Amino acid sequence: MPYIVRVKDPEQIGQLAKKYRKFQMELTIYLNDPQAVGGLKSKRKVDVIKID
Repeated sequence: MPYIVRVKDPEQIGQLAKKYRKFQMELTIYLNDPQAVGGLKSKRKVDVIKID
């Protein structure tokens, strides 16, 4: 059974990703800045889901 772990501190996100890197995981980021989303899309292979 998969679990969702929510962390708001960016440093803790990095620590958890390193600690549990052997497990399958994904990162979801909620952004309100269209420019930041565009930058993510241009430099990385990511899925962008628009929430209305």
